[in-house]
Amino acid sequence: MFNLTKHANKRLNQRGITGKTFKLFLQYADREVNVGSGDFALSVSNSQSRALKSAGIQSDLASKISRLVIVCTAEGVIKTCMIGNDKKGKYYTAERKRCRNDFKRAHANDNQSFALYS
Repeated sequence: MFNLTKHANKRLNQRGITGKTFKLFLQYADREVNVGSGDFALSVSNSQSRALKSAGIQSDLASKISRLVIVCTAEGVIKTCMIGNDKKGKYYTAERKRCRNDFKRAHANDNQSFALYS
């Protein structure tokens, strides 16, 4: 399903994420946020965090899983992981608003898309 890069494996070990914790995270992760370059960040929403606690999972483990953020490619390669409880973590867990210029940049080579905004 997912492949780990050496970097991601190193980060998981540095952050004390065990195999059991990682499997639980993948089971309960329900939020995907586009972070650019075709990558997305996986995280656990507040409702899923409550579901973890009601499922009888230890509160410290549930807390760790609810703060974990994993960055993946569209092909299922996990690039890195982080504990998202600071400003950087908010970037990876909150959907950003798109503006008109983002659309133009995304479709810069498509001449028909400019006709919509001319």
